[in-house]
Amino acid sequence: MKKLLLFLTLFLFLFAYAEAAKPKRYGFTASFRVPRATKEILLDSTLSWIRENLPTNQFYLRDINETESYVTYRATNKGDFGKVSYDLTFYAKKNVVDMVVDNVVHSRSGRLPRELRTKGTPKHKTKQYLTSLSRDLGHHLRRLKGSREMAFVN
Repeated sequence: MKKLLLFLTLFLFLFAYAEAAKPKRYGFTASFRVPRATKEILLDSTLSWIRENLPTNQFYLRDINETESYVTYRATNKGDFGKVSYDLTFYAKKNVVDMVVDNVVHSRSGRLPRELRTKGTPKHKTKQYLTSLSRDLGHHLRRLKGSREMAFVN
């Protein structure tokens, strides 16, 4: 019985250690609804927002498909918490733009010592940054809703 208990304890310890060593992954999604907008207008507007707001040294274009109306970027952010990489995809559909972040991976390279880092986890800081990006995109699309360009769309 003691051997079985010792074996289970050792197994659980090794399992917990292996789980802790895996990269932490999570996602982020934001949707924006623009009434009476075609996907072409939404894609053009999203592309103009991307050109204005996404820093080219952090976001690398992976794929753009105008027939399917999506744009995919690979992003790498570096900070005092280390390095974070993720896929950022914008899908334009009729009346809706979806911003999807996936494959988020944290790395400790470039991480400062605990005493020098600002408060917050890498996950929290990344979500905070992505929330501010999505808020900016939402404001941009709300301005599109009232523009003259939308007045001619059926």
